[in-house]
Amino acid sequence: MASAHAIAFSDRVGGLGHYMAAPFGCSRLINLTSEDYNERCSNSTASSDMLAYVYDSFSRRRIADPANLRDTPVFVYAGGDDSIVDPDVGKTAASLYTQLLANVSFFMLPGAEHAFAIDSSCATLCPRCSLPNQKSHVAPLRPCPPHSYASVGARPATIATT
Repeated sequence: MASAHAIAFSDRVGGLGHYMAAPFGCSRLINLTSEDYNERCSNSTASSDMLAYVYDSFSRRRIADPANLRDTPVFVYAGGDDSIVDPDVGKTAASLYTQLLANVSFFMLPGAEHAFAIDSSCATLCPRCSLPNQKSHVAPLRPCPPHSYASVGARPATIATT
C-alpha cells in the first residue's frame, strides 16, 4: 500500500520505505486464474509493464504526475528467504522506482523471511522470526510493550509488514 500511496500522491510524499511488498501496478498484471503473483511481478517485463501502468494512470488523471518522484528517496527492503513476496519482486520495485528517477536504495537481507521483530524479546510473537535461522535477523531497536498481544486479539504492527 505504501508504494501505491507514494506513486498516486507523489505531489505530497517526500519519501518511501518499501518493505516486502508489491510495487504500484503489480496486481494489474496478474491473470488470477493462471498466474502466480511472484512470477508475474518479477519477470523480465514486469517493471516496464508497471511503468506503463503508472503513465497510463497519470494520463487518465488517476494519480499525480510521476515526475514528482524525481530524486525522491526510496528505500526498498526484501527478505532473502521471503516465502510470501519473492525477493525478486523487491528488485522489480527498485527497478520501477529507478525508472521513475527516484533516489533508490535496495537492500536484501539474506535468510530473512516475510516478517521482522523489533527486539529479540518479541521474536516469540512471530513464529517465523523465532525459527533458529531467523533469530540472527532480529534488530534490537526498542523493547516490546509490556502487555500481551494475544490478550487483545491482535498482533503488533511493528512485528510484520505486508
